[in-house]
Amino acid sequence: MTLTASTDGSSLTLSNNRIPKVAPVRSTGIGLQYIRNQYRDIAGAEITVIETADTFSVTIPILPESEDFFVPLQRN
Repeated sequence: MTLTASTDGSSLTLSNNRIPKVAPVRSTGIGLQYIRNQYRDIAGAEITVIETADTFSVTIPILPESEDFFVPLQRN
């Protein structure tokens, strides 16, 4: 698998080549839907998913650094 990351300053795109599966894999699709919902709810922004025969790409907006978007981790 080859993973490529690129940015235009306002978004981050992650792409990988598609590798045919030997056997079908069940997927609920919850991961991508969760990311879509989080960006929409928190930032009012949409992600873009592009699937071709050879590649799979996800583009996400880069969020501004703000305490409003992030919850600090609690360390014990």
